[in-house]
Amino acid sequence: MTANQIQTTHIGSLPRPPELLELRTKRQDGEPVDEAEWNATVADATRDVVERQGEANIDIADNGEQSRVSFNWYVADRLSGIEGKREQELWADLQEFPDYAEETFKTDVIDLSEHPVVTGPVEYTGRDEAEAELSEFRAALAAVDADFAGEFVTAASPSVVTATHVDDHYGDYEEYLFAVADAMAEEYQLVADAGFTLQIDAPELLTVGHTAAYADEPLAEVKGATRLHVQALNEALSGIPEEQVRLHTCWGSYEGPHHLDTDLADMLPEIYEADISGLSVEQANPRH
Repeated sequence: MTANQIQTTHIGSLPRPPELLELRTKRQDGEPVDEAEWNATVADATRDVVERQGEANIDIADNGEQSRVSFNWYVADRLSGIEGKREQELWADLQEFPDYAEETFKTDVIDLSEHPVVTGPVEYTGRDEAEAELSEFRAALAAVDADFAGEFVTAASPSVVTATHVDDHYGDYEEYLFAVADAMAEEYQLVADAGFTLQIDAPELLTVGHTAAYADEPLAEVKGATRLHVQALNEALSGIPEEQVRLHTCWGSYEGPHHLDTDLADMLPEIYEADISGLSVEQANPRH
């Protein structure tokens, strides 16, 4: 916030155009996609979404995550040791309403019950892809007539990766978590070195309480899990100035009952321990 203006921003992911979604679906299904066509379509979509943010008078803009499959599962293209998928339990609140869950999620583009599987050591292999994404964003910013006060780029937190990728390799959760933190640190540094604000997407800091693993656990256990997740995040952020990092958290971007959500007041003291200078909490939608 400036002295006389409350600046506007948003969460990060913005709608993709139909032609990009079509190519993305083909890539997900293993169909051949011309790389030049893919790159050109991503570049066009990024330029368009940056331009539209300028037209909407957004002060702090991003690239809309146009090239990514999702805010968290994109890391399967940037981390080693991930192979295959396995069906996992849905959120505990949805398990109490199975008919609703089936009706709501059976038509999703991404099957939320199918999670990528970690089968080997996790290391960061996505430097080329990450640098290409950053270059596309810089090119879009240079091409449009918009005067943004700042720009940000999102990245998945270590613990949202571990929460949505099944571990078949490490066998010890802390070892797995800190291995992912060490790997993701390279992506965080790339964003910071490019001069953008880094936004960490960390819904699991609030959603851990209604996962199947913790839904029946006492609050102290839930807070302890979040405390560990923040510790891993801080380790991954080591060397990046706090003023260059902001964090987004929420209770999950799915249309569910959310009656098992943990109270924000209980979790904020743990989240405040993160080495960040900005925090956004999704509260605009009563079911999010």
